[in-house]
Amino acid sequence: MSLVDPIWVTRILACYSKSDESLVAEYDLEWVSLGEMQKLWHQPESEPMFGCFAVMPTHRNFIEKHTNIQFNFEAYEYFIEAICTDDKAMRLDGGFLGQYAAPRELQAFPDAKRVLPKTSLNSK
Repeated sequence: MSLVDPIWVTRILACYSKSDESLVAEYDLEWVSLGEMQKLWHQPESEPMFGCFAVMPTHRNFIEKHTNIQFNFEAYEYFIEAICTDDKAMRLDGGFLGQYAAPRELQAFPDAKRVLPKTSLNSK
């Protein structure tokens, strides 16, 4: 049985510049189900996919089929991310599969900027 995202989670595709690691763009992914992402990224059904999952050229066709995103893997790195849209609801639910999605912004640090996540794929 496929899990369904809680109502307090939204999925985005985040685009980061390779030159300065800054966040360049975000694209809403309301059209994609958790089950589809788990299959595409080879994750078990018990994985809520709240981390950052690198978008590779092998994922390109699936995403481009549903969006008008033009990928440029030479200049940018792309990640699928889960964002909490309602912190209170998330806490009342006790998270999802024991995990909590990150907020879009850190209220305690309003000037904080998101930067390229460090992964084993892009670590130097």
